Amino acid sequence: MSGSHRNKRWVFDLNVDTPDKHLKNLPSRRIVPIHETLIELGLIQFIELLKKKDPKRKKVFEELNDSNTQNNVWRNVSRWFNTRYLPSLGLKTEKINFHSFRHTVTDHLKQKGIEPHFINELLGHGQKNIDLDRYGNGYNPDIIFNKCVKRISYQTSQTRWINFTNLKVDWNNLVT
Repeated sequence: MSGSHRNKRWVFDLNVDTPDKHLKNLPSRRIVPIHETLIELGLIQFIELLKKKDPKRKKVFEELNDSNTQNNVWRNVSRWFNTRYLPSLGLKTEKINFHSFRHTVTDHLKQKGIEPHFINELLGHGQKNIDLDRYGNGYNPDIIFNKCVKRISYQTSQTRWINFTNLKVDWNNLVT
């Protein structure tokens, strides 16, 4: 399963290389803290229901794995996100796609003055410093959470925040 609980912080553990999940480089191996909005929307309950349904389940989105190659898994995730999810939210344009969010988060954190080495750690990019890339361990998840993840705000303007409560669902009704 992709989530684990460390020091009272929920995270995605991106450290394991498997035949169907290949990490591109050493900085790709990391622990990514989960944003509180996802937790409030029930991500942990969703994962727990999936585990209860199938105790042998190892990944959150196993259904997307229709072959043994990583490219097919991510192609399926990207295709679903671009062709079904974004249009259902009324957000799909030529410039907005699955990878737009990665660029948006990078720019958002940069505009908030977050130091690049914290942003790189969150995104799994190298620091371009042999000592940090090769010999140093990653930051503690609490540091990445406090420096980056909790600083991500969902605003449409300086005074207007996005209300995600209408996205909250009863996972018990959906996971059967």
